[in-house]
Amino acid sequence: MKLLLAFALLATPVLALEGTDALKRDLPNFDRVSAAYYRGGQPTREGFKMLARLGVKTVIDFRDDPKEFEPGAVRAAGMVYVPLPMSTWVRPTDETIAAFLTLLEDPAASPLFVHCWRGSDRTGLMSAIRRMEKDSWKPRRAAKEMIAFRGASPPLIRFVFKYYKLRNPKYEMPDLEREFPDIYR
Repeated sequence: MKLLLAFALLATPVLALEGTDALKRDLPNFDRVSAAYYRGGQPTREGFKMLARLGVKTVIDFRDDPKEFEPGAVRAAGMVYVPLPMSTWVRPTDETIAAFLTLLEDPAASPLFVHCWRGSDRTGLMSAIRRMEKDSWKPRRAAKEMIAFRGASPPLIRFVFKYYKLRNPKYEMPDLEREFPDIYR
């Protein structure tokens, strides 16, 4: 029976972690977006070990004030550490977005885990860009998902729509203050 239980836990690693105190503590605001993409807040050292057990190959850190222990902890767990620092209040540079999109397309980098401090603002924006690029989501849906993960800063929500408009010039920008009154008050 123990062998069967152990196999079930190994076969479904995300399900084995969901809802546990360890997950909330070591991988805050964690979610599986796809088989190749996980997101969350700042992991602990143990959180990085958990990600490695899930099969994550690359950790992308969007923090502009990274934890000193992180690069070593990620490498010690057998993963690749990629810093793509950005602000919570200012849109990412075109170079940061291009580097992120390149990593999304690199099969050797997947599965990926992306994070910032809370797993909401910066992680939310880049996950919204991923949703629009890979899943063909419209910006409204991507922004709503962004907000669902503990909120998001108004400038980054606005950028979700601007990013989409850059690729779809005929898109009509909505009135974001009316669309998202809780964010823009």
